[in-house]
Amino acid sequence: MSREKGKGLPVKRAVLSFLNFLFPSFCRICGKGLKGSEYIVCQECRQEALPFAFRHPVLPLEKGRLLSFYRFQGKVKDMIYLFKYQGCMPLGPLLFDQVIDRFEEKPIPYDLLQPVPLTRRKRRRRGYNQSRLLAAYLSGRWKIPTGDLVAKKRETLPQALLGKRERSRNLSGSFALKKGVDSTAWKGKSLLVVDDVFTTGATFEELYKTLEPLGLSRIDILTLAVADAPPATSVINPEEPAFNAENG
Repeated sequence: MSREKGKGLPVKRAVLSFLNFLFPSFCRICGKGLKGSEYIVCQECRQEALPFAFRHPVLPLEKGRLLSFYRFQGKVKDMIYLFKYQGCMPLGPLLFDQVIDRFEEKPIPYDLLQPVPLTRRKRRRRGYNQSRLLAAYLSGRWKIPTGDLVAKKRETLPQALLGKRERSRNLSGSFALKKGVDSTAWKGKSLLVVDDVFTTGATFEELYKTLEPLGLSRIDILTLAVADAPPATSVINPEEPAFNAENG
């Protein structure tokens, strides 16, 4: 599209045109043709993700707490796979966007969002860090800065291929505070780790141990989805206009 032709178009329309250019004109999940402003995934598939969204998405952990928006099932699982492994980068923020307005406000005024880091090699191979994309989206919505206090210093096996014990051993010692991080500057601050899926909690546990020396007052984790949610955890009714996060 030429600059002259695009001049004056609303930003949203220009972005949608760009997405339609980048991605095929059929739904990447069901294969149906996309209509109007739809991109990557059709509206029907997006709506089918809503029954997996939580009504009260705050779950207590042994250390900190988990704030997660969906069960890792059905169309949610399909969309996260496309987001994480197939280069469909807009889908992660889109999943948040579908439900985040159901919160009246962010659950806690965190001082920093910390995306789960990747090694440089993995970042180059994938082309992006999906956790960083999610953190950037939340930073814009909640006006909380993102940070890089932690680096991943070695490659690990894909967690999805391992059991709980193997996951902990796989990640042991894989994270480290970045050089130059001033621990005194973070004492008493609160931090929210951001990731795509919470499964056994091994990644968060290892990050928690890495961040603990900073003297933070609170370290929690937020994810798009959780793989093993308690059966009693209620999900939202797509017809309901809003719900509030429990402060736990």
